[in-house]
Amino acid sequence: MRKIPPLTSLRAFEAAARHASLKKAAEELFVSPTAISHQIQRLEDYIGKPLFVRETRRVRLTPTAHALLPVLSQSFDAIETVFEQLQYLPDEAVLNLSSTPSFIAQFLIPRLAKLQQDLPGLALRFEASDALADLSSSNMDVAIRYGTGRYPGCVSHLLYSESFSPMCSPRLGIHSLEQMLQAPLLHVEWRRDKAMAPTWQRWSAVHGVPLPIAPTGVIFTDDSHLIQAVLAGQGVGLLSNTLLHRELEAGLLLRPGNAPAVPGRSFYFVFSERTGKAAQLQALHTWLDNELAAIRAGGLGEVTGGESRK
Repeated sequence: MRKIPPLTSLRAFEAAARHASLKKAAEELFVSPTAISHQIQRLEDYIGKPLFVRETRRVRLTPTAHALLPVLSQSFDAIETVFEQLQYLPDEAVLNLSSTPSFIAQFLIPRLAKLQQDLPGLALRFEASDALADLSSSNMDVAIRYGTGRYPGCVSHLLYSESFSPMCSPRLGIHSLEQMLQAPLLHVEWRRDKAMAPTWQRWSAVHGVPLPIAPTGVIFTDDSHLIQAVLAGQGVGLLSNTLLHRELEAGLLLRPGNAPAVPGRSFYFVFSERTGKAAQLQALHTWLDNELAAIRAGGLGEVTGGESRK
């Protein structure tokens, strides 16, 4: 299993190193210079060495940064080239995949190079959406969906059962459940299936742990923003044990005080019964199962699979 830091930190460093400027990197990535600085600090914490000598109007690369920059630039160039090529492939050669933004960002993108290496003949087009794709009338070939697995007219295979644990950055210095409950509790609005939503109220009810009378924290409408806020040390959030297993393994996140998880629904591999791309779908499904088996073998996340439904 590859051990790499978050993609956002790598992108921030590569842009800042290429421009020798935090300001220009921020303009390229449409974020603030402060955000770029935070991402680079996370990467420096991960490596354990400084990457830049910060000067008044520019940054100067350290030997560590000089070693890292060409590898990252070549990798990003390769990814950019592949996505440019996808635009010119005939539709029948491309497998159109719809999934939630968090699954694409946290699971698929970090494994993109491995996916291309393992399945070199498979061209994928990603569509990030929380809406359910109509596989019978849209151009989508397959959807990876969070839910019950009951999708009329489609075949669905269980990929894994989700669970959510309280997580935070180790920089907060939280070591117990009592300390966690005194920290800002970050929230996300769950648009569907609110009965199984990973909310602090549900976590409290499941485990019998009383929350503060007036729990504090920001409310997000996108779970990817919640993930970034938790990684940045802004508070404690209920996050996916499977999708965040890399960050847990790398020590970028921790479960404070071994706080218990709350179960969610499951992720399913869903496709139409009338698909004309059965071989491509089978190859992708097998690859996903193997990647999830690697997570299961590592003991992080509550990953189960093997169920099929129509």
